[in-house]
Amino acid sequence: MNRESSALQKPIYCRGNVMSETTVNPAEFPHLSLVDLDRGNLIETLWRPNEVLFALCQGEDQFSIVPEIEVNGAITKPRDVRHFVEQKLLFLPSDIGDYSTQEDLIRDIISFVHRYADVPAFWEELIAHYILMTWMYDRFTATPYLRFLGEPGTGKTRIQQVCGRLCYKGMFVAGSISAAGIFRLCDAVRGTLVVDEGDFRSAGDWSDIVKVLNQGYMAGAPILRCEGEHGRYDLRGYVVFGPKLIATRNRFDTDALETRCLTLQTTRVRLRSDIPLQLPLTFEAEACALRNRLLRWRFRKLRLVKTDESRLRHLESRIGQIGIPIYSVARDSGFRERFLDYLTRYDREARQERPAAIVVAALLKLRDNDTVLVSRVTAEVNLLCQSHGEDGPMTAKRVGGILRSLGFKTWRTREGYCMALDRQLLETLQQEYIPG
Repeated sequence: MNRESSALQKPIYCRGNVMSETTVNPAEFPHLSLVDLDRGNLIETLWRPNEVLFALCQGEDQFSIVPEIEVNGAITKPRDVRHFVEQKLLFLPSDIGDYSTQEDLIRDIISFVHRYADVPAFWEELIAHYILMTWMYDRFTATPYLRFLGEPGTGKTRIQQVCGRLCYKGMFVAGSISAAGIFRLCDAVRGTLVVDEGDFRSAGDWSDIVKVLNQGYMAGAPILRCEGEHGRYDLRGYVVFGPKLIATRNRFDTDALETRCLTLQTTRVRLRSDIPLQLPLTFEAEACALRNRLLRWRFRKLRLVKTDESRLRHLESRIGQIGIPIYSVARDSGFRERFLDYLTRYDREARQERPAAIVVAALLKLRDNDTVLVSRVTAEVNLLCQSHGEDGPMTAKRVGGILRSLGFKTWRTREGYCMALDRQLLETLQQEYIPG
């Protein structure tokens, strides 16, 4: 690679990860990456033993590696990431690797995952495409989380380790870090957060992390904090948007966060005989070689990717949103079909498990009535919750809100709130929430 040039031929203007007409302080590179698609400039940080470098892309297959760059007339060096990399908290490429086709790259990622983790065949494909997606997540406005759900000893931490090593700027955080540390790290690195619930000692610590997860799936939703001292405070926003790999024992309490996750349920099975119990010494070098190739893929494809949501419009909006980035980067028509089938099943199951589905089921038991009190619907809802082992009880206020959101009209009477049972609407809702 050419390392003679120490300056970009075109001027750089930046603000965070998105280029604008605001100039950067040349003494500090604000993040580990910069993107200026209008001018054709992409910059990434590389790590080699005792050396931090810039990888530059200034057009199709115009790549170079340099120790410093010129920003607005001043020389800028990469940020010092030695501590984070040496402590295995952050994983970066070391070079601009090469690959022949995207299909070959996906195949090699699948082979790497298969070699070190016991994962069903479809999930090997899905994980490989998720990893690919992380290398251009900043071209989307919403990104899914990849979650490994299961009890200790089911292999979820190993799968997370293997996948996280290949993701774009993987940030591995442990239980010693606070929520404040995590959102500052996300803001500084703008990469893939890898977090394991089991690393956190208390439910309170994990609850704080969940607040970060609630914000981090959508661009333009920073975490706001007042910072300062001696009575002088400024409002500061921290960007936490980005892909995340999560290992948990329990599902999330909120439906909104739950449906942002692509979830692999891990179970206790006998480990395949060809999977090493300990990751070999060659593991890190293999992972780095794949990261290098993925960097070139990012450089080549970032400006070309287009959002494709044409075949996901039938899905509930949240599930459609999390499917778009992976569907858009995929080029294998067979995988696209399998992924659509998975999302369709996920959508159907999610609808049936939501509180709205329980309310619809309760209404079906009361369908012989023209009008019914909301309190009676609530009683039926809570009987169903109890019989299915669901958390409860639901309040009449919540049930009334769900009824109105489903399209039913309610009004106040002396006996309490009442509703008209629109049978045509109920039939439509039955097909949507309780198919079959």
